[in-house]
Amino acid sequence: MLVSVKEAAEKLNVSNRAIQIKCNKQGIVKIGNQYQITQEVLDRWISSNDTKERNESETKQTISHTKRNEVRSLGSFYKYIMIVALLLLVVVSAAFYIDLNTQINDANATIKTNDTNYRTELKRLSNELNNAKDVIHRKDLQLQYYRLKDSLKYIKKSRL
Repeated sequence: MLVSVKEAAEKLNVSNRAIQIKCNKQGIVKIGNQYQITQEVLDRWISSNDTKERNESETKQTISHTKRNEVRSLGSFYKYIMIVALLLLVVVSAAFYIDLNTQINDANATIKTNDTNYRTELKRLSNELNNAKDVIHRKDLQLQYYRLKDSLKYIKKSRL
C-alpha cells in the first residue's frame, strides 16, 4: 500500500519538504509527480525516527549534565577567586591598619617629647621673666630712693 508525502509528514511530525528530501536521498521512485512510499518504508522511517529521538534526548541530557558540571565548576572557580580576593583584601587592610597604628604611636611619642621640651622651655622663660621683673622692681625702688634723697637735699637747701 502506498502512502502520500503528506501522510508520511504527519506521522513523522516533519514538513512535506523533509519527506521529499528523504525520498530523494533514499532513491524512492517518483511516478506521476508522486513518490512511491510504501508502508514498510514508512515503518522503517518511524522506527529510525524513534531511535534517533531517543539518541538525541540522551545526547541532550548528557550535554545538559556536562554543561551543568561546567557551570558548577565555573561557579566554584569564581567562588575561589572571590575568597582569594577577599583574603587579599583582609591582609592588605590589616597591614594598612598596623602601619597607621605605628604612625599614630610615633606621632604620640613625638607629641609627648615636644610637650616636655616646651614645658621646660616655658618654665625657664617664666623664671627669666620673674627675675627680670625683680630686677626692674629693685631698680624702680632704687630710683624712688634717689628721688626722695634729692628732694630732701633740696628742702634742706631751701631752708638755709
